[in-house]
Amino acid sequence: MLVYGDHMRRIDRAAWIERLRTIGQRTDDQHPTAAHERLVSLLIETGQIAQAVADDVFEAAGGRDVHCEASAGHMDLVADLARLVCECWTNELQPQGALLVPDALLRQGPGEVIAREQEGFSYYAVYPEAFYEAARRLRVGGTIQVVGLRSIGTTLAAMVAAGCRAHRTSTLRPHGHPYDRIVSAPDLIATLQAERPDHVCIVDEGPGRSGSSMASVVSAIEGLAGVNPSLHLFPSHTNMPGGEASPLSRRVFEELPRHVTSLDDLLITSGIAAHRLQTWVSDVTGPAIAPLLDVSAGGWRAYRGDTEPEWPACDPQQERRKFIHTTLRGTFLLKFTGIGQNGTEKARLAEELSQANLTPRHLGTRHGFSIAPWRDDMRSVAKTTRGGLLPFIAHYLAFRRCLRVGHDLDGAGAELLRDMAITNVGVALGSDAASRMQAVLFNFSELFRGSVRCCIDGRMHAHKWLTDGMGHYLKTDAVEHHAGHDLVGAQDIAWDIAGADSAFHLTRRDTEQLRLAVEDASGKPVSENLLESLTYVQPAFELGRLWLAVGANAGSPEEGRLQAALNDLTINLEQHLWAGYK
Repeated sequence: MLVYGDHMRRIDRAAWIERLRTIGQRTDDQHPTAAHERLVSLLIETGQIAQAVADDVFEAAGGRDVHCEASAGHMDLVADLARLVCECWTNELQPQGALLVPDALLRQGPGEVIAREQEGFSYYAVYPEAFYEAARRLRVGGTIQVVGLRSIGTTLAAMVAAGCRAHRTSTLRPHGHPYDRIVSAPDLIATLQAERPDHVCIVDEGPGRSGSSMASVVSAIEGLAGVNPSLHLFPSHTNMPGGEASPLSRRVFEELPRHVTSLDDLLITSGIAAHRLQTWVSDVTGPAIAPLLDVSAGGWRAYRGDTEPEWPACDPQQERRKFIHTTLRGTFLLKFTGIGQNGTEKARLAEELSQANLTPRHLGTRHGFSIAPWRDDMRSVAKTTRGGLLPFIAHYLAFRRCLRVGHDLDGAGAELLRDMAITNVGVALGSDAASRMQAVLFNFSELFRGSVRCCIDGRMHAHKWLTDGMGHYLKTDAVEHHAGHDLVGAQDIAWDIAGADSAFHLTRRDTEQLRLAVEDASGKPVSENLLESLTYVQPAFELGRLWLAVGANAGSPEEGRLQAALNDLTINLEQHLWAGYK
């Protein structure tokens, strides 16, 4: 199934250098985490640049990680920023020290760096501080080498090195098949053979479905004659790799020590008040009168007023961390939306949607967590009348269509979307359906040329629309998916109209009325022919997403709900393929 994809971020070097130069200047911060947030954001941005430089060297060397002065200089800067972040963290979020920016970096002048989005910081609540805390507890003697796996391992390795006072830090990029990675790092191998460190710490966000990236590094080190360090894994979680793990991967994660500080230990139950999420948000919400209630992984459904058989399906592994926070001022939802520049952009988007009364009120963001009222006075439209919903959806989509976000939007092109639709349908429905999808989309590339990328919603599911029963509607989960971890990214607003068509089983007449209403409200045409093609492509993406979710949740209580949703979508898409547009 084709579902996930990488997105790139453009970083303006001149603006980045200016932020480096002014890092120590005081500002009138409006909330207690602001100074620390700026440091972490700059660390992440610098890590992205260092990763991009190292990847350029990697490509130029034919897929080998070799030493380069420019790459080493950027990594030194990442290490210095990591030290400042760690000092700020241990000083209860009060900045300490100064940063010396190498003249060689400043002389490189303006320009643009294109780097991969580091998914953990943007989507999965991976905090650099957690790796620092895990490394501080590594009580070993002798020399320590830290190896970070790019992309995100560039930044995380620097935090581990600061925590355990490593003697040397390097990065590499495992490559090859996602489930069978290999390592080509001759300079690192030579260093290990020459210096023979007592310990090697391997740092990455994983393991994922296979765990092969970290396992490939372990395999490369274990194969070195005369080099026998103690190996330590620093992942972001304690889970074992998924169903695609090889025997080597399983052995690696079963036998080697894993050093992890969980999000709960870092931000929820920390013994230091300044490190706790409750403290960060108290200037907005007031002090807590009850412990935070974890409603991650679909747990929020138990507090929406529905019985368990009525709960919508969800993929717990893809849900953001979220908590219900109760104070004398009311009840609030705290949801992870991202740290670094990605999080800043989502906070701006949340504010714009909130001010337009299209989403629950946005009260602020504190180091990656957004703050909003918990709207238990509203119910999902999936369980209520939808009389006024389509006009609201049209208004909502027209507003989104005109938004301007803080970075260049990217998303899948026509060929990738077409391949995704054919592949996913082929896996789920067989070769005849794949051939039919191919025939339906014969001129998709031509239709796609007229599309205009915008800040789509990307999740038009019925349970994500709330109503008070008196004609007032709000959209939830509205700031993530135009720049998510899936391959879709930013698309023409017709993608969301097709999403509404699928989510609400609209008739052709309803879908056409929605298209015309979005067109009228935004003052811009919406291609009828592109929309018709997307009524096949969009549900094919959802088909793949649900298919993978069912596999990932096999044997769990969630499997049945996911399978029911998949069955419903499969039947409707199959009918659509063979009967034509409704």
